[in-house]
Amino acid sequence: MRVVLVSVAFLILAEYGSAAQGSRQDPTPGVTAIKAPRPSNAKGRYNFELTDVACVALRNCAATGYLFTNTVSRGLLFVEEDGRWSVSEPPLPGILRQGHKSEGVSSVSCPAAGHCVAVGYAASGPQLEPLVFTQRTRGWQETVPPLPAGAKGGRLDLVSCPSIGNCTAAGTYIDSSGNDQGLLLDESNAEWGPPSTAGLPRNGSVTTSGQTPAIEGLSCWAPGNCAAVGVYGDTYGSPQGWLLTETHGVWAQGVEARLPANASTREGSYLYPVINLEPVSCAPNGDCTAVGDYGDRRSHQFGMILSEHAGHWGPAKRTPLPANAGPNPQQGNAPLSPMGSIACPSAGKCSAVGWYLDNHRNYHGLLLRERAGRWSRSELVFPSGAHAALGMSLDSLACRSAGNCLAVGTYNPTKGLRPLIVTERNGRWIKGTEAPPPKGVGKNYNGSLSSVSCPSAKMCVAVGYTQTAGFLNQRGLIVTIRRG
Repeated sequence: MRVVLVSVAFLILAEYGSAAQGSRQDPTPGVTAIKAPRPSNAKGRYNFELTDVACVALRNCAATGYLFTNTVSRGLLFVEEDGRWSVSEPPLPGILRQGHKSEGVSSVSCPAAGHCVAVGYAASGPQLEPLVFTQRTRGWQETVPPLPAGAKGGRLDLVSCPSIGNCTAAGTYIDSSGNDQGLLLDESNAEWGPPSTAGLPRNGSVTTSGQTPAIEGLSCWAPGNCAAVGVYGDTYGSPQGWLLTETHGVWAQGVEARLPANASTREGSYLYPVINLEPVSCAPNGDCTAVGDYGDRRSHQFGMILSEHAGHWGPAKRTPLPANAGPNPQQGNAPLSPMGSIACPSAGKCSAVGWYLDNHRNYHGLLLRERAGRWSRSELVFPSGAHAALGMSLDSLACRSAGNCLAVGTYNPTKGLRPLIVTERNGRWIKGTEAPPPKGVGKNYNGSLSSVSCPSAKMCVAVGYTQTAGFLNQRGLIVTIRRG
């Protein structure tokens, strides 16, 4: 699940040489990469990755991650203070039953320096408990928020905090009948209120086989004013787009996304009118935009864009594509969505990123820009000799102002994965570049960037992983991009 938090960013990124044949690049001016601090119990063979980052001031950030070994699966919390990164491993709640226990931390939001909030879950076998982590002067305070009456467990996957002490979190829980339900929690004036069940559209069902309710994107533009998106199963079990709006602390019943005219109308638990509806971004005035993808009547897959104004969602528009797009341009393996991220720094002025396939089923980066409701598209350009024919994704996007954005992800030039950085400057997307690996990483490595945040016009921070020597040898990666 991708984390959808709107960050602010603008930077000019210097371009550098070819990534052909997966060769090692010369260091990129203004871009530095370091290994993330290692948790104390990371010994022997293990995977260790950073998954989400939020920065609100220079050299002051917070990030989430995880550690995985053959015996341990634990969430991690990272803090950067005055340029120094540290890592902590949250304690497991005492309410969990005995036995093998694990923990996940999935999303973080920082309304001000030193006031970050992260969410996740703890597990003991099938038992799940939601967790909230609040940053304090001497570390993180862990809270187990209540679940709806009769719930048999739950988790939190997303959080968005428009101001200190005012946050909204979203996830899922299992009701007394064993069905999955959408979970919504609001914090007001540093107090978490009672949980609520996300209301399904009138044709929604939690008892049929097929798609279960899942909130995949969350964005809050003011305390108690948010938008959330995801998918739910209709009475036939088919996945449909789920749109939720909160106004002055009250969540309205969810509505079904109105799909483009060529969308599939067939029903059944194995048919996919909606493949995914995940990232959403709200401008400061409350207008929100979400992206996802859907299937047409020929089982071809396309991206889509939905916009909300004054609490009302309009019909979805098919994602515009460059002229070299193939007949089945965004066919992926569900739930991999071709639309990676969206950011809306102001109303009607958004940027979005993703990928598409050409007639030969080669991958291309998709770069979109909105002005006054009209979307223009362009293809991601790589330095001479580099390409992403074997696959790519753009997973996170941050925009300081309209037309000034930074996107990160991964691409496959020939063999292995490489971390990717793409910038938009004054409405023009410039060439994608490969982020350099940290010192000590050889030529044969994999790498990816999953999240980016930009606290100023002069600096951005992205997080992800690098990997060498195969399984259980993945390490946390922090990349800092500076504008001279």
